Amino acid sequence: MRLPSDSLLLFLFSNLSCFFPRFPNLEPFSPYPPSLSLFSPLSPSPPLPLSTPGDHPVTAQAIAYKVGILWSKTQGDMEKENAKAGLSAGDPEWQDPAAAQAITVPGTEISIDMPLEEWDAILEHPQIVFARTSPQQKLTIVENCQRRGHIVAFTGDGVNDSPALKKADIGVAMGIMGAEVTKNAADIILLDDNFASIVAMIEDERKRREEEGDPNRKERGREGGGRGGGEEDGGTWGGRCAVS
Repeated sequence: MRLPSDSLLLFLFSNLSCFFPRFPNLEPFSPYPPSLSLFSPLSPSPPLPLSTPGDHPVTAQAIAYKVGILWSKTQGDMEKENAKAGLSAGDPEWQDPAAAQAITVPGTEISIDMPLEEWDAILEHPQIVFARTSPQQKLTIVENCQRRGHIVAFTGDGVNDSPALKKADIGVAMGIMGAEVTKNAADIILLDDNFASIVAMIEDERKRREEEGDPNRKERGREGGGRGGGEEDGGTWGGRCAVS
């Protein structure tokens, strides 16, 4: 199985608890630098991680800080701090929410018919967490990321993750915690439910490309957001595989 160009690869995590079952001392804002993020071993050009859990926004955001999906103050936190301090635009200590690099979006703020302009305003942030997302919302998130030119890898374990996982360009199911229907919809089954296996898989693919002398090859293999075919028709990940 071949992975697509790293510059376009975006990972959506439906349930980070699969990889990190315990998060002690969760704080609402505990910034970690990007160097400590999930994909830091793949620097200087790591894939972009996003979180799409069903957790409460406060919990989802705190976990995202712990694993490095978020590392700066979110737009919502800036707005709250401005309001709490009675600050407005022009005040010396006022924080401009429009300049925030991070955003947390609850499912209550996502509608199926939300204008594309609103989706673009969200997805332009380099640090994104969605929370309390439904199966349909996860599917819509995948579709909009694909619309913006990303090749989307979606990791999931539950039955509710199946639609988004199947729609994604690369569906990754948990081998231990994953439901059978989720595994059947996946391209890759992570046998050990270990995040390090995903990193190792990408590292191996990069080494293979370097050995072939074509490290920047871009292969999409999908039309209209669907899965690619075999290598002969431009596909990148024809067939399923298990990784451990």
